Amino acid sequence: MSRTAAVTFKGTPMTLLGSELKVGEAAPEFTLHYFEGGLKTLTNSDLRGKPAIVSIVPSLDTGVCQIQTKRFNSELAGLGDKVQA
Repeated sequence: MSRTAAVTFKGTPMTLLGSELKVGEAAPEFTLHYFEGGLKTLTNSDLRGKPAIVSIVPSLDTGVCQIQTKRFNSELAGLGDKVQA
């Protein structure tokens, strides 16, 4: 399933693939690769047991990504141990 113009990038409509998740719906299987002192992997099974929030940005070297990440961390701090991130 594709969703045309679901988001924009620099004003240009972009097409997203896959169905939109609904509140309470389980996320599809996924694997993320990230760098934290070395290359690491995160999957759905790593996040089972508590609601989870995952924030993904292309690069922290950009102003928008920095702002999003700072806001994410600020909001997350207010949730305490209710969620994992």
